[in-house]
Amino acid sequence: MTPKYSIRKATPEDYPFIYSSWLKSYRNSDFATTQANHVYHLNQHNIIEEILNTCEVYLITSAPSPEQEILFGFIAYEYLQNVPVIHYLYIKYTYRGFGLGKALFNLAVNTLPDGSKEPFLYTYHSFDAKQLRVKFNACIYNPYIAIVKIWKRFTND
Repeated sequence: MTPKYSIRKATPEDYPFIYSSWLKSYRNSDFATTQANHVYHLNQHNIIEEILNTCEVYLITSAPSPEQEILFGFIAYEYLQNVPVIHYLYIKYTYRGFGLGKALFNLAVNTLPDGSKEPFLYTYHSFDAKQLRVKFNACIYNPYIAIVKIWKRFTND
């Protein structure tokens, strides 16, 4: 049974949860496993910070009131030339399989009249992203979008 949930825009008070979840869950990806911890954490933290400052970030929670809520997960996304770009979608392991990730995914990616999803990009190829790729033919992995965001920040381009 799907737990009752509420979706809300992330606030700076939510950032510790987002940073921690993102850094820990992506650490086991094919991309990150061979990196030294200090290299991974410093660079990923900077990229996540830039994404949080420039993109849409929403949380899915157990209750509409912050005093009582349990954080189930989050999504970070943006649109580039009207194409959805999902940077990261995360649901706590305990709450997976209840449609919570789908609810967040549907915020970013529209359903077309034939019931399929519009084409979209994603920038982090995690285990969950691999499952998305199997499910949706119209997705393209492009990690360079996230990398260019941080490159521009440090080079002022």
